Amino acid sequence: MHKLRSVMGTRDDKYKLKDTVELDEGFFTCDDKRKADSTSDTKKGDGDSKGKGNKTSGLGSEIKAKVEVMVESAEAEPKKKGQKTRKAGHIKMKVMKDLTSATINDIAAKSIDPSAGIIADAYPSHSKLNKIVDSVEKEVVRPEDAPKVLPWVHTAIANAKSLFRDMYHGIKEEYLQEYLDEFCYKFNRRSFGERIFDRLVVAAISYKPSFEHRLYGTKATPKCG
Repeated sequence: MHKLRSVMGTRDDKYKLKDTVELDEGFFTCDDKRKADSTSDTKKGDGDSKGKGNKTSGLGSEIKAKVEVMVESAEAEPKKKGQKTRKAGHIKMKVMKDLTSATINDIAAKSIDPSAGIIADAYPSHSKLNKIVDSVEKEVVRPEDAPKVLPWVHTAIANAKSLFRDMYHGIKEEYLQEYLDEFCYKFNRRSFGERIFDRLVVAAISYKPSFEHRLYGTKATPKCG
């Protein structure tokens, strides 16, 4: 399964997100992170000692794995009351080693087309995103308003967390990227129906899996941006 998931990720890495892209960080609780020493040091965002990088806060807690979440997002007219005012295109989710602007820019540059525009919050580590894309729209976003400003990023994060919790009942951080690759691959092909199986077969033949077998309990190098 991890070999197939790695192929899903390799296939999606061939494409870059275009047009307008919502960008924000998600924080996932992993089994091995639960046991992490809460007193150990963690890297913060550039010049930022609060918010997402705060080891004692909920979102940026060091017991959670950090993930960059990016979703193509276009304006849409709601057909029903309560529907989103934007519609989602393709999505990418990448595990990241820290919340610095260098790490975020590196992931964004590999995932987003330079001609695209980014919508993000005013987090300090987002300050240099304008170096990699045509335009960046940033605003201070209160936690309760995040689902309105970045609707599809937060829907994707919530759906992935719910899936991982209900189906797998816990994931180790070293395998998180593979599970995210599967989630994104299926999301990006949500309209394929039964054809998604045939497309996965073609991808499995076309690409070599990056996942390698190893003895249970041994550590692998984390796949972080």
